[in-house]
Amino acid sequence: MDVNTDRHLLNVKLDDVRVILTMLKTIHFRESAMVYATDFGLKFTVENHQCLQANVFLQKELFYCYVLKEEQVSFKINLNVFMECLGIFGSTLTGQSKTPSLMMYYDGYGEPLVLTIEEGMRHDYLYDCNTRI
Repeated sequence: MDVNTDRHLLNVKLDDVRVILTMLKTIHFRESAMVYATDFGLKFTVENHQCLQANVFLQKELFYCYVLKEEQVSFKINLNVFMECLGIFGSTLTGQSKTPSLMMYYDGYGEPLVLTIEEGMRHDYLYDCNTRI
């Protein structure tokens, strides 16, 4: 796992990936979503033909690490792929004692969004997902 937080434009870490996955399920009616990172947190926005908009806002206090190098960073993600990556440890999402943690970073336009998911207190399993945005 990349521990150098200084070089990333956006770097967030969360103890329990289920928080994001559960909230994103409420707006998962389109294939893509816009992500807006600000000093207040992350906002995921999904639109349907510019007549319906759904938002999920995750306050920065939810994350145990939230580093943003600019005033605002925005990018588009494939919500299907993003949620599939978050749910890769499906067995732990049903109430097992080990909860998967998440590190997500983004280095700017043209760079991939990188998700690193660890399962277990001793980091028994590690999963990296790089997705072009």
